[in-house]
Amino acid sequence: MKLSLSIIVLAFLAVSFEAHADIFAFKDLKGFEACLRIDNLKESIPAGGAKQERFLDQPEIQQRCVQSAAKILKKGNPTSANILEFVKTTKRNSAHEQSLELIEVLAAKDPKGCNDMEAYSVLKSALSHPQDYPSAQNSYFEKTKGIVKLCSKDAEFKKDFLEEKDSAESYVAANACAILLAEKAVKSCPKK
Repeated sequence: MKLSLSIIVLAFLAVSFEAHADIFAFKDLKGFEACLRIDNLKESIPAGGAKQERFLDQPEIQQRCVQSAAKILKKGNPTSANILEFVKTTKRNSAHEQSLELIEVLAAKDPKGCNDMEAYSVLKSALSHPQDYPSAQNSYFEKTKGIVKLCSKDAEFKKDFLEEKDSAESYVAANACAILLAEKAVKSCPKK
């Protein structure tokens, strides 16, 4: 029994990585995907004269990977197709809503890119939760609201999003209508 417990502890330590700045400083899609696949990480934080250590779980690691990717994409001059590859990679390796920050980069660069099914499906997924559903920084609703405003600069997106207020999915319909009301795109919401 002691031997198997020791093996489990050693296996856990073997898959734990100590956080170094370079883990989140990837330069390309391949490095981004590798970052998303790390399942736990030990982070050392300087605290006074000592170092404080803590373990990060996969959702927190993935959030930081996405934040790093968004910074890289904002600094560079990526095409919409390049940004969508980062979105697809995120969706393959994490919760779809984790892609919101990347879609915000896409919407700021090219609102037409919001019409791509990879991006649009993330927005719908984020709206399928209650407005106060917590994410790491704030609610998915609040993040999506800002992105929809950017995406609505494209007429096709605006037309398609207007139809979401009539969605059969109750949260999607209510959240879409709340966004449309705030943007003064509709005067009232359908009664459900």
